[in-house]
Amino acid sequence: MTDTRKSTIGVLHPGAMGAAVARALASNGHEVGWCREGRSDETAHRASGLREFSTLLDLCTWATTIFSVVPPHAAIETARDAAGVGFRGTYVDANAISPATAATVRAAVEQSGATYVDGGIIGPPPTEPAGSRLYLAGERARDVAALFEGSTFEAPVLEGMGEFAASALKMVYAAWTKGSAAMLLATASTAESLGVLDALTSEWEHSVPDLAARYERTSGAVVPKAWRYVGEMLEIASTFESAGQPGGFHQSAAKVYQRVAGSHPRTADA
Repeated sequence: MTDTRKSTIGVLHPGAMGAAVARALASNGHEVGWCREGRSDETAHRASGLREFSTLLDLCTWATTIFSVVPPHAAIETARDAAGVGFRGTYVDANAISPATAATVRAAVEQSGATYVDGGIIGPPPTEPAGSRLYLAGERARDVAALFEGSTFEAPVLEGMGEFAASALKMVYAAWTKGSAAMLLATASTAESLGVLDALTSEWEHSVPDLAARYERTSGAVVPKAWRYVGEMLEIASTFESAGQPGGFHQSAAKVYQRVAGSHPRTADA
């Protein structure tokens, strides 16, 4: 088993969630770095306190473990970039991607001699111990889980469920949480177009108050990050289709989020 008492770890790239992963690792005494190349000032602000590297080559030469926490559409490219500079350590893909996409990521990093670990994050960027979960699967999953012991992330290892079990779990979990949020947003938008949104929300408050409250939360929390969910919905649709289930609902959900994203300002990468 790898010695995880103090590890050198790179995070690609510290958006809101990636920065939370970095903080959790740093709080456990690990050295955590990031790559400044091509990143925004907002990313640099979130990475304050981490060890900064000018290039991906420098980071991947220094780090023994790399965490990829990027929007779903960037997961494969990020893996290929790390492989392209010869990373040979443990590569943890913690993105919201389908098992099929995860297999492509694994193939990419293994070309440079790295070991792939499948990951899936459920919950918001945590601020309290064990506030969110980073599910892990595959070879060295237990080594990676040990990096987070006592931190803000709980890191359950999924054993005997397949090498992409963490990605699969993330997909089916988000299929409901973010898929139903898309349905709620589309329903409200349609009601507004028909001139009955006030009447609808009034009826929700009367007959399904939990739904009325959820709509308020969804409008405030989900809408600013809608751009991120477009790719995630497409990954979920692919996952459903691979299991013999219709993927059309989540393809439509992707269109809902794309439309919402087009009319709202984009927030930082999460």
